[in-house]
Amino acid sequence: VSTQSTGKLCRIGIPVNLRGYIWQKLVGNSLGLTSEIYRGVCRKVLESRNNLTESHANQMSLRSVMTQDIPRTFHKIKVFANPDSDAYNQLLNFLEAISLYRPDIGYVQGMSYLAGLLLLYMKPYEAFVCLANLLNQNYFQTICKLDLEKFTR
Repeated sequence: VSTQSTGKLCRIGIPVNLRGYIWQKLVGNSLGLTSEIYRGVCRKVLESRNNLTESHANQMSLRSVMTQDIPRTFHKIKVFANPDSDAYNQLLNFLEAISLYRPDIGYVQGMSYLAGLLLLYMKPYEAFVCLANLLNQNYFQTICKLDLEKFTR
């Protein structure tokens, strides 16, 4: 996809069937994340649920906030509303993986909307790469960490 055609698609609206692909290309993977890294983070999520150390207790606290936020995510289409649904659990696992991968950011209320949107158009690994790379950009770090000094610059 050329830069010119990508810009045109963005202005007129990216077709639904191309959104995940185009978004991945626009965000890129400057972090060099691999499927092995993603699987390792997912393993740590499962381990943290069975381990009660202080850091894992913090993760469980974040999980509690996530479980409150997820049903409100895109509540009009109800895709994530049912805690017994695959979509709900996929989003919960995804958010836990991101918060473990980026403990300096953790989980920020409302992050479920961006994560959920990515998961609607991409496989979990692809969505993880996109969100992790977005969170690595100064703009998103400033917002997620509520760095008020950087907001004024």
